[in-house]
Amino acid sequence: MANDNITKFHEKHGPDYIAHNGWLLWPDGARRENSSYGVMYEPTDPHEIAKAKLLYAKLKSQQAVREFDQMKQFLYSLARAASRDGGHSPNDAALAELKQLQRTVKTACKKLEKAEAEVDRTIPADIKEREAQREKRREASRAVLSKVADITI
Repeated sequence: MANDNITKFHEKHGPDYIAHNGWLLWPDGARRENSSYGVMYEPTDPHEIAKAKLLYAKLKSQQAVREFDQMKQFLYSLARAASRDGGHSPNDAALAELKQLQRTVKTACKKLEKAEAEVDRTIPADIKEREAQREKRREASRAVLSKVADITI
């Protein structure tokens, strides 16, 4: 029974998920605990969905950067050794793979920027109002700090 529910959940949200802190996260904001009887969650609040999508985008971006950095370091090490020892340098296919990883990083970063903008766009009005009031208090406090600093003996 639990496996049927998990299978249906995976079919609904697709194969592109990422594991993070005991959870499986999907690009649509859905998530489930990474266990046979764990929680399966599909947020309904637009801001909560946006935040879940942002976490997914951050993790995918970090993964892409790690893969690029690892491949670049590997190819750099091979090329250095070849220049020193006269061995074989990385071939064009390896360089093409590195360039593909570079494109993957750029795409992931663009998706991350879009996800950040969506989080900002979906902030509920009451939270925006509280943040505006908090910023006004900060500005007033900075003004007082400036006045205090100006008073010298």
